[in-house]
Amino acid sequence: MELFTHALSGLVLSRAALEPELGTPAVWVFTVATVIPDAESVVAALGMPAYLKHHRGLSHSLLFTPLLALGLAGVWALIFDGISFGTLWAVALGGLLLHLLLDWVNSYGTQLLLPLSHRHFALDLDIIIDLWVFLPLLAAGVIQQVWPAHTGLTAAIGLGLCACGLVLRAVLRARAGALVPGERLGVLPGLWTMLHPFSWRVVQRDAQGLVVHDVFTGRGVVRTTEVPCLSPEALHRAAQGSRLGRAFVYWSRFPCVREERTEQGRRLIGTDLRFAASPDAAGTALHIEFDPQGRVVRESFRFGPPGRSERAESKE
Repeated sequence: MELFTHALSGLVLSRAALEPELGTPAVWVFTVATVIPDAESVVAALGMPAYLKHHRGLSHSLLFTPLLALGLAGVWALIFDGISFGTLWAVALGGLLLHLLLDWVNSYGTQLLLPLSHRHFALDLDIIIDLWVFLPLLAAGVIQQVWPAHTGLTAAIGLGLCACGLVLRAVLRARAGALVPGERLGVLPGLWTMLHPFSWRVVQRDAQGLVVHDVFTGRGVVRTTEVPCLSPEALHRAAQGSRLGRAFVYWSRFPCVREERTEQGRRLIGTDLRFAASPDAAGTALHIEFDPQGRVVRESFRFGPPGRSERAESKE
């Protein structure tokens, strides 16, 4: 989830569950903990390869989270009197785990078991921005501020609406998968599922590459596109000469990349189907050009839905 949803989730829950017993300091500790894991996004200053490899990395690991909670508790112990260190640690840990839970729900993927495993875990119920979660939390936060005597009831209703929305998404996701027979690589939320929860994408593999089914569960409509692309093994070999390419392979969950020969050597162009507006728009994200000796001439990457992108270009 994005930053504002994380912050609202922490604020709404802590005002209802923690503030009556522990006071306002507990609200601060819990809410800050729900956003602090994303502070690792500053790694983007080191370039896009570093961002792709380390975003939702150690700060999002279940194994590292208790240690991060210790650090947060130590900081808060210097600020707040009257709350034991153990209580501060438990409250901070709860906020961190809530952050991980919300990130696990969406399709970006979270490295929950670092450093033991680099696998990106995801329930694939929504994308990073989900108005069907954000808006109930926003309404609950406003109501809690206006009618503080009913924070518990307000939180229960707001969080209940969020939970119902996610359950509905799980049902719709299962229906989308049922509309496409055969073995599936994955069932992903559509790029605009933040507004349209009936939009899904089912991915299969064939001998030429990927078969992508854009499914609209409300009407039972399936639009199928065959997209030629490299197999995961071939992509791993083809991207070895590029730092950005290796990071993309590490980060991607549903890569759709093709290799082309050019007069100057070869190039890789493609995307990850989690973030492609249409499956045949294969050149919208990753672009790497190699000379005949295999050296990188130019490389770039654009991440995000239309209208929001990050770009990195370099020569090696």
